[in-house]
Amino acid sequence: EGSDAARPRTRSLDLAGLACRKASTPVQRAVEGLGGHLCKGVAMPWGEEVAEVAPGILFRHHRRDCFAHFREIFGISEPEYQRSLGSLEGGTTQSSGKSGSLFFFSQDRRYVLKTISEGERDKLLDMFPAYVQHFEDAAAAGRQCLLSRLFGLYSLGPGPAPRKEAGGRALHLLVMDNVFSGAWPDRIYDLKGTTEDRFVEPSPGRVLKDLNFDGSRLCLPEEQATALLEAIRLDTEFLEDENIMDYSLILGVFDGGLPAEATGSRGAVAGSEWVDDELRPAAFRMAIIDVLISWTLRKRAAHWLKKPTLGCCHEIDTEPP
Repeated sequence: EGSDAARPRTRSLDLAGLACRKASTPVQRAVEGLGGHLCKGVAMPWGEEVAEVAPGILFRHHRRDCFAHFREIFGISEPEYQRSLGSLEGGTTQSSGKSGSLFFFSQDRRYVLKTISEGERDKLLDMFPAYVQHFEDAAAAGRQCLLSRLFGLYSLGPGPAPRKEAGGRALHLLVMDNVFSGAWPDRIYDLKGTTEDRFVEPSPGRVLKDLNFDGSRLCLPEEQATALLEAIRLDTEFLEDENIMDYSLILGVFDGGLPAEATGSRGAVAGSEWVDDELRPAAFRMAIIDVLISWTLRKRAAHWLKKPTLGCCHEIDTEPP
């Protein structure tokens, strides 16, 4: 298991206190636009469909019953879920990301909360029935599904409904499973299958990228490898059908094997890692994340601008689904 120093630095933070923050990104500016109504810290009513958390500020749980059904697939009860979200840590951006999103952990580390854009919110609401069906089909077939598990979608903003048209900007929050619940890997890679801007200088706790992984190989028993590749194929075909691009395979490497204290419903794959001309025992946890970015006209324009320039020497990151 990685040392505590390798874990993301977090601090106890009530979500509502974000309204007091100095705005430095579009997401933070949206929060600041709430006018400081939530500066005193108001506990979020996670179980309510719509609730007023301060004068003129509503908290909304999108498709509450549908998300509750999805959580039940993984044996998560409503009281258990709300207890986990009762206290959050974090509220920081990820140094490896470009979105400027804020990230939180539930205190028990089972869930990650991320601020998302209005477009991502709309995409999830649009594809959610098919997304749930994809998981149910995987369970019925007895196969893995590596897609990020999206357990709740919330908006916080001016009433009568927390949306931009109501006279202010809303903050949209996505609750996901923590792939590395219970045990932090020795190394984490964010893999996109591209070489454009895909190297970072390694440092403790930093998420590595494709070019950092170059030269390494995962060695798995044939049966496990075949099942894993089939799961990835079907998951990415689903994302292609939904016109999704720019997703990543998040890979956690546990040197020597998965620690006994590791928890969470995601299993680990035992095998070996080929690195520095040496085969070393290891265990791996992985998931496909960032699954809400659509292939839009703007992305098409970026693709055709990069193709004749960066595309000459790199695999660019704005490729069609």
